[in-house]
Amino acid sequence: MSSLAFRRFAVVARNPTARCLASSNESIRLASTSRTSPKSFADVAGSFNKAGKTYVDPETKSLHSQIHFILSRRDKLTDFNIQRARAFLSIVSKWGNEQGATLCERLLNRIYRDGLSSGAHLQAEIYNIVMDAWNKSSISGDRIVSRVESLLSQMEERSADGSNMPRPDRVSYNTMIYAYSKSGEDSLLKVEEALRKIHVIDGRDSTDLYDNLQRDTCIAVMNYFSTRGEHSSAQQAEDLLLRLSRPQVDRDVKIDDVAFNLVLKAWSNSGCGIYGARRAEKLLRMMISYRLATPVSFSTVIHAYSRVERKDSVAAVDRVLSLLDELEGSHFHESDGIVSSYNAAANAIAKCEIEDAADKILDLIKRTRNLEVEPESNMYTSCIEAYANRGMFDEARKLLDNMKTNGVRPQAVAFNSILDALAKSHARHRFDKIEQWFEFMLSMDTKPDTATYSIIISAFSRSDEQKASDYLRHMLKSFRDGNTHATPNSFVFNCVINTLARSDQEWSAEAIYRTFNAMENQRRQGNDLVLPDTITMNQVISKLAKSPTKSNAKKVMTLLHKMESGPPETAPDAITYTAVLQLQQRVNSSRAAVIAARCIRQMMDGTCRMDKVMLKAVLFSLSRSGKAEDATIARDAWEFLEYNDAALLDPELANLVLMAMRNSMNDGEQLSAADAALSFLQERVKRFNEGAANTVLPTLVGFSLAIECLCKSGRVNDALKLVQIMELLDKRGLPVKPDKGIYRSLAHGRTVEKERTLETGEVDRPHEKLASSIGDNKV
Repeated sequence: MSSLAFRRFAVVARNPTARCLASSNESIRLASTSRTSPKSFADVAGSFNKAGKTYVDPETKSLHSQIHFILSRRDKLTDFNIQRARAFLSIVSKWGNEQGATLCERLLNRIYRDGLSSGAHLQAEIYNIVMDAWNKSSISGDRIVSRVESLLSQMEERSADGSNMPRPDRVSYNTMIYAYSKSGEDSLLKVEEALRKIHVIDGRDSTDLYDNLQRDTCIAVMNYFSTRGEHSSAQQAEDLLLRLSRPQVDRDVKIDDVAFNLVLKAWSNSGCGIYGARRAEKLLRMMISYRLATPVSFSTVIHAYSRVERKDSVAAVDRVLSLLDELEGSHFHESDGIVSSYNAAANAIAKCEIEDAADKILDLIKRTRNLEVEPESNMYTSCIEAYANRGMFDEARKLLDNMKTNGVRPQAVAFNSILDALAKSHARHRFDKIEQWFEFMLSMDTKPDTATYSIIISAFSRSDEQKASDYLRHMLKSFRDGNTHATPNSFVFNCVINTLARSDQEWSAEAIYRTFNAMENQRRQGNDLVLPDTITMNQVISKLAKSPTKSNAKKVMTLLHKMESGPPETAPDAITYTAVLQLQQRVNSSRAAVIAARCIRQMMDGTCRMDKVMLKAVLFSLSRSGKAEDATIARDAWEFLEYNDAALLDPELANLVLMAMRNSMNDGEQLSAADAALSFLQERVKRFNEGAANTVLPTLVGFSLAIECLCKSGRVNDALKLVQIMELLDKRGLPVKPDKGIYRSLAHGRTVEKERTLETGEVDRPHEKLASSIGDNKV
């Protein structure tokens, strides 16, 4: 041992704190160089306890427990523990998952809280590490953007408050731009806002946002453009590349293969077909002239040719093979990169779907072996896809057996291409063959992935709801057993829910409700790929509504409450309320009326949009309740729509308003119901007489209901006057000529009137308003 090493050892041996710190630093160094899963850190972190007999809290026996020890302390962290928290943050940021990013952010908040109180100066780097951890967390792009924007906003707000906080630097905004590239939304305005702030940091004029950018910012912006999948974005990436290639007086920036490859990727993803592929190849020629081309560059261009239209497939395959020939003659030392180019070529040939695609791919496999490199599974997969496209399933089976013989494990995507081809075919026994291939897949020890189950469930959802449900259960079990490649998504659930909604099996209503519950469970467990929406929930509600039982009515009300209190994606619409009302009308008419009244109020304050079908269900529910207040609500709704959305109104709906008034007579309000019915008709007939636009009169049924109200209340003279008006309206072309039913009502009314006269001695007189406002001469 050298004298310096001996002195260090002596210091550590005499000082317990130094022993613990030395051991901690060594553990952190070892852990930070490893990219293994978090569980493997337990042994490394155990070295904290090996530094002599110094007492170490039992909670610090693994990395997780040490992090928990720091996060759960109620007292202020010491400088030593703050340093440990910084080190742990750096470690977990490399995990590449949501757990690591979440722990990073929690550690950051603890460091900020205790470090700020002790006057420690936090650097922007620590925030950048946490933002980068979210970028690498493999969660949905929108969630990544949300977390990174939140952290960047914290930096800006805290630094503006004058606290001992760093301002965001160029790396911070570059990391934000990388986050935007992971989202499917158009975030160009946000990217340009980040560029403005970068120009402020560099002290430059921001008139032209894309000018005078440093290389790292250019790369971040190019990466954003390469993920947009648009022609304009690819052109912007290329323009930025050309700007970067211009000589600058005040900076030493040179273009390299990374910048070029991003632009190649942008054209490959542009969706421009053969045009985009040729633009990418033109840039590849420029790279070759600059001696910047790599096997990755060739692979990207070859991949661009795999996205051409069918009519350009022959020309695309010729260019792919020519590029491979050129690549072989370029003397690259990166054999792995060359193999990836061969994989890309095989994929391009398979995607072009030419007749001899499989033969050409088999020839590529032979050429790969001539390079003394064993073909990868991807090349076999492309060949199997080519066989599947031509319906050559026996040849695909032989190639799979050959792969097993050569020790190449088939990927799920190889079987997926076969299953997809079978699902799209019109073969007589295609469903039996799909099941046979799935069993063969399992026998080859290849785990199905999400695409596998999506293809099978989608196929059976069009023919066999039982099989579709069975495969969904198989998928959920596989996922629970640890097959993370078979993560359920909204598509598979919606396929099963859709087929169960169409099913006439007795068990389908219960099955669709259980399926939806399983979907919600996935969402609650953090599966971002499962997101129930309004359409999904409408299908479940509509299915339950077809079986009007108290149990189903209770389930439907539970679902409606979730939709009303949930996010906008599950907000109820006209279809929702129509199905709910139709079910409740048959199970509990009082509840149906309550829901209908709520819908009317929401319509009037603009929070509910009705269609004609929903309006009919609402008015029918109100008409069935037998309550005077519901009759009033029905009339208010009619009058509101007359002035705001008259296109929804028709004579049948006017009948329902009058039916609500007639049925409210059972509520002990005979006279008021008769007045309401007569007043309603009076206003409509008056508007019609004055030639008002959008005037809707009821049919003969509606007039009959009004006459029935009048006769039951003993107001026969008003009923007779209304009959006269009906006769005059009939002469003007409206089909409301009084029928035998109306005259029977009048006869019954006369009897009621006589009985009433004998009891009270009062004689009914004609309704003066009716006679004065809609006299015979005006109609």
